[in-house]
Amino acid sequence: MSVNGKKYPTHTECVEFYYSATVQRVTILSCGYPQDPLTRTSNPFPVNKDIFMAVPGMAQKLNTQMNLEFHASNVYLNLSEWCARHHFDGAATFLRTRAQSSITLTMRVFDYLKKAGSWPIVNPDQSCRPECSSLEDLFTQTLSDYRQRSSMLSGLAQEAKAQSDDSTWRFLTLLAEEQQQDGLLLQSVLEEIRNADKAGLGMEQTDRRLMAFVGEVQKPH
Repeated sequence: MSVNGKKYPTHTECVEFYYSATVQRVTILSCGYPQDPLTRTSNPFPVNKDIFMAVPGMAQKLNTQMNLEFHASNVYLNLSEWCARHHFDGAATFLRTRAQSSITLTMRVFDYLKKAGSWPIVNPDQSCRPECSSLEDLFTQTLSDYRQRSSMLSGLAQEAKAQSDDSTWRFLTLLAEEQQQDGLLLQSVLEEIRNADKAGLGMEQTDRRLMAFVGEVQKPH
């Protein structure tokens, strides 16, 4: 692609998400463009003219939310790796599915920003090594992080609604509803772990119980 006589990578070269089951990390390969990508007036990506973000600074706020979800995916993978090292295979598998959910949400916000005529910026994520003392501690941290991201997402939806930005409001409301289901699942998992602890089960027994519980909850009805 050429901008003002200068060559830059195409979209497919610009952003690439990389996930590996063996390397506990999601990485980004990105490139820089002249000017501020979120406020650029010339956008080579296909733009949906039905999408108009009326809230001042909404593109920047959505970009922040996108990066929070991207960071969360790496946190989930690192927590999964911690569980695998301690032979908590049930929790490790569950957390990998949460990582995939977060990266999917990241891409949906990324695509929405493009369609709205903005240039999403995915920040390089710093390596994270969460410290956990138990499965209960791990899922308490996970639920706390989820609640912060969920609160920010709901706040953005309310801003869009207040400004009659219907397309952005519908998009964010749909994401918030889906994310709410993730929160209910995390809360249920944490309660199951606490119940197992009260019953005097060890962490390995708790993990096996967790695997059975999550498998039952996620069965199609």
